[in-house]
Order: sequence, then C-alpha cells, then structure tokens
Amino acid sequence: MGRQTTIYDHYKFLTKEELDRLNLTNLIGTNVLRAYMHGFFINYKLYKKVICL
Repeated sequence: MGRQTTIYDHYKFLTKEELDRLNLTNLIGTNVLRAYMHGFFINYKLYKKVICL
C-alpha cells in the first residue's frame, strides 16, 4: 500500500519568526501563504527558491 497524499504534502510550515528571517512577512494576507494555527504554509517549491537566494 502506498503513502496517502494530504493537501499539505507540497507545502512547508513556517512560523512568523521564520517569515521574518526570510523577509517574507509582506506575504502575510496574500494567497501565497495559508495561515494555520501558529504559523503559515508556503508552497515548497517557492520556499526552496527563497532559501537559495
């Protein structure tokens, strides 16, 4: 049996502090970040691009 895919498999969870360090707080409130509990989900491909800069 294969691994079950969830809606957040292609997303990275980031806290507000991590968004601050990556200079991404300007994305809060846009459709790029999905707010969830004490942080946000961002598309993993976009996250990888950001950390390579």
